[in-house]
Amino acid sequence: MMRKLLILFTWLLMIVISSCSSDGDETTPTIDDPEALPEEELVILENLNEAVGYDYSTVVLPNGEILSDFLLQYDPGFVNGARTNSNPFEGLGPQAARNLLIARMNKVAIDLTDRTKHQYSSEGSDKPAQNGIAYSWGRKDHTIRQKPVSSSTCSYQIYGLDCSGFIHQLFVQAGVNVKTGPADDQRNPQYLESVIKSSIPELDKVKVEDLGAIPTSEFESGDLIYWTNSAGKATHIGMILKKGGGDLAVFQSNGSPGYNDDDCANNLSSTRGVRSLELSDPYWFGSAKTYGITRINADLSGSWSLYLRCAGQTVDALSFNLEFPTSSDNTFEVTGTGTDYDGSPFNCSINMTYNNATNELSGNSYITKPSAPDFYRNDSFTVKLNKDETDYFSWTLGDSQNAGCDLEARLVNDANESGARLASDESRTINNKVIIGLK
Repeated sequence: MMRKLLILFTWLLMIVISSCSSDGDETTPTIDDPEALPEEELVILENLNEAVGYDYSTVVLPNGEILSDFLLQYDPGFVNGARTNSNPFEGLGPQAARNLLIARMNKVAIDLTDRTKHQYSSEGSDKPAQNGIAYSWGRKDHTIRQKPVSSSTCSYQIYGLDCSGFIHQLFVQAGVNVKTGPADDQRNPQYLESVIKSSIPELDKVKVEDLGAIPTSEFESGDLIYWTNSAGKATHIGMILKKGGGDLAVFQSNGSPGYNDDDCANNLSSTRGVRSLELSDPYWFGSAKTYGITRINADLSGSWSLYLRCAGQTVDALSFNLEFPTSSDNTFEVTGTGTDYDGSPFNCSINMTYNNATNELSGNSYITKPSAPDFYRNDSFTVKLNKDETDYFSWTLGDSQNAGCDLEARLVNDANESGARLASDESRTINNKVIIGLK
């Protein structure tokens, strides 16, 4: 039994690293390519469960907002197809602009996998009817009928995409002119960052990073997931979508280059072509770790403001100006002084660490009072920086003496202080004083 399971697992692992063997229009692939799927592996792939329930109202963006709500607020024209001359990215902060690009790509992915939106009638014996977008090796445009690239076997002209063609469509329809393939280029952070910035200038603070084989618990909607062969080359690629409950799916296109007429006909079936697949099967993330994640992030470098207040209060009492470094993982310190309610001064220092894989900032603060040598308080915090202005988050009190009130804080990216779309807080006081009720 264990031997059978090992063989099955090996087959499953090989599926992903070979199911998109075409390098795109830049090359002339043939069906003798050694990366093409053998028949037995196609059968296993076709038996994977289709992911269900991923729609505009269930998919959650990296900022925690529902896809439909976010698009209706920031880019309603993209939802109903009634595009306007206005630029929805204009005036957005780095995180909001990044989430808008991902929201657009997520919507395109949902639309492409919705077979009801891609019904085609037969136009002859070589132009069959279709229920959805089929798999067509080497093809990047699903709006026209074509034979697979360099296939002398398949006579069918179909509406189809291969895996890199699917990713190409996600970006292009979202406004980014990403090349048609190959998958190994499409997952390249330097290339993606460059083409995103050149296509949408308002995304000048975008930062694309290859996070490698991070745990599935850290996956986010919009992550590009790729699988590599033994040489480290990406041979299959898709995009992650995440639901509110944490369920994950990969949206991609799978199928065969076409070994015979029957195989070409099978590329029209519901188990091939543009599909969404559950990520519960262990073959996606085996111990060999042949997968990786390329993430579209926002560059956090630059000025931020930190505001503190007593928990439950409506007025911010303390502000710190923070300068975030420019590298991916950073540890840095900010110091300042403040004034208590009774007018006595105290000192505060905060050590912070940013994790680019989780997009989290964590830290520890240490507060003392020169007028009260025995007084001190240590606080710790962790916050996900998925918005240009975070919600209030708690500071956890640790070792202390005469600690006073519990604290809560928020962070604001100063690059977007003047942006009209950030929520304003008229009660905010930026007085460089700490009034946290220590007594």
